[in-house]
Amino acid sequence: MDRLSDEVLLYILQFIGPIQAARLSRVNRQFARVASDPSLYTSMSFVDTNFLTNKKLEAFSHVHGRKVTQLDLTGLKHLNGDVVLQSIRLMPQLKRLMMKGVVLSLHEMIDLVNSLPQLRALSITPNLYLPKGVKHSLTVKLMGDALARIRELHLELLTLE
Repeated sequence: MDRLSDEVLLYILQFIGPIQAARLSRVNRQFARVASDPSLYTSMSFVDTNFLTNKKLEAFSHVHGRKVTQLDLTGLKHLNGDVVLQSIRLMPQLKRLMMKGVVLSLHEMIDLVNSLPQLRALSITPNLYLPKGVKHSLTVKLMGDALARIRELHLELLTLE
């Protein structure tokens, strides 16, 4: 391993994912140096994996959240919605967010978008809690200001009353 350059190790670490890269950082100083490279943590995809737990997402966000610019949490229905929201708020550089299956209130949805000033692309299918009698058109109108700066928007509202 001592013969591998940092560039080669960085290339390899790009294929194993952020949590495994963080684990490898404990092996030796070279791995620690390479595993801390911000490029490993800018685009994160945790699609349909049971490996990611609430605790791991929280820990990852606290350590690497400021580096993340793209996040895909599609299909992670087993995560707690509050933990997901708190973790995403620790990612101020987030420009692209894909999320499906997280249960949110209308207020939480608007608050989430407003807490991410760099966000430009949003693909989200939340299970959205709406008060009785609130129509989807009113929901979109209420979210209008929050969504005004989003250039790419895919929004499906699944109402749970």
